[in-house]
Amino acid sequence: MLNQIELYLENVKQRQLPNTYRAYRNDLEQFEKWLVANNKEFGDMTVVSIEEYIESLGLQRSSLARKHACLSSFYRFCVKRKYSLVNPAELAQRIKVLKRKPEYLTLDEIWLLRNSATSLWLRAICAVLASTGIRISE
Repeated sequence: MLNQIELYLENVKQRQLPNTYRAYRNDLEQFEKWLVANNKEFGDMTVVSIEEYIESLGLQRSSLARKHACLSSFYRFCVKRKYSLVNPAELAQRIKVLKRKPEYLTLDEIWLLRNSATSLWLRAICAVLASTGIRISE
């Protein structure tokens, strides 16, 4: 692994959550493999080559946006530490993630759910969820 990537990942490990660290590590390992396969050096990357890399992945927009953010953060780190003169990912076209509209229950569905609860405890949970608008995942 490139020394710059290792230094960056140590920085990420200290400042970010473990899931972010793992995702960024995977993203940068994948980026490094692409660099090797395409005979490119990380310091020679341009806006066009960053966009080529992102397009070559063929992933969902949300995954591409995270990979782009990872590269932008990595190159920002490299510019700050003088490993690179420019951040090509910063100027590359950003991936727009389409936001989904939230799904919710109708009033009739809420009443049906509440009335089908078999215990007082379940009815109370249904009432709290319905009256606060809280998501079940929360």
